[in-house]
Amino acid sequence: IGPVYYAIDACDHEWERGRLWEEDVKTRPSDIVRRQMYANFWFEVDGPAMRDRFSVDNIMWESDYPHIVSTYPESWKWVERSLGDVPEADRKKMLFENAARIYRL
Repeated sequence: IGPVYYAIDACDHEWERGRLWEEDVKTRPSDIVRRQMYANFWFEVDGPAMRDRFSVDNIMWESDYPHIVSTYPESWKWVERSLGDVPEADRKKMLFENAARIYRL
């Protein structure tokens, strides 16, 4: 999810500097991203900690199984590392509720 924050900041920066609302780009790029995009993480600590910059409703945890970079078989250790101090309601959203909502499970 880390690169998403950079992309949001860069796009908003250009939108503001270029006064793109005057060129018929009425919606701030970060608002479009929050409305239309989802992002994931599997090992990051900073990404989930900055969840309010994107939207906790648009972030999902992944194990990346069966790839070599997967957290399996120690996935829960990595979840705790990434989400240790995150409130329970936000944890649930990122761990399973958002995916269940998006995929209508």
